[in-house]
Amino acid sequence: MADPPGGNCLPPPPDRPTPEIVNNLAEADGVLLVIPGDPNIRPRDIGKRLRILMDDIAARRRSLYGRPVPIPRVAICLTMAELFLAPTLRGAGALGRLEGLDPQLVAEHALGAEGIAAVRNSVATGGEWYSLVSVFGFERRTGRAQAVSDGKGGWTVPSHFQPHGDDWLPYRLYEPLEFLARGVCWRDGILS
Repeated sequence: MADPPGGNCLPPPPDRPTPEIVNNLAEADGVLLVIPGDPNIRPRDIGKRLRILMDDIAARRRSLYGRPVPIPRVAICLTMAELFLAPTLRGAGALGRLEGLDPQLVAEHALGAEGIAAVRNSVATGGEWYSLVSVFGFERRTGRAQAVSDGKGGWTVPSHFQPHGDDWLPYRLYEPLEFLARGVCWRDGILS
């Protein structure tokens, strides 16, 4: 099941996700939550929205199984990973600096205590994964972030950007999917 940006998985309170969405997620073995990394796009009440979604899934799983059954795996992806670096740190070497960040700590800050607790209370032990991801990615040779401000509150890539060129390095798009499929992730050495 896919829910595009602006979709119904995380509607603003007091609205709730549709029964169809809750049913689909409750029957799933894994849930991938893609949250905007840009604080100007990410809803300020994201923690509350996550709590509502996860509470609804948990209630439906109790109904399906006759007892509380945690979701086996949940992967939380914070998009536009490069935005978690200060603008002055997005130049050459930005990729290395981003590698030094702990995705779980970044997620805790971005989602707040309520959002993190909602996930942890709904997932099996060891079943949570936090990831910083970027489709724009980095220049392979310099480690420079590709995303640049478009001057209108959004993001774009430089005019010289070649999305299929040898120098384009998307960031950590594979790992959350591998975690959902296998429960583990081969993370070390991906970029070397």
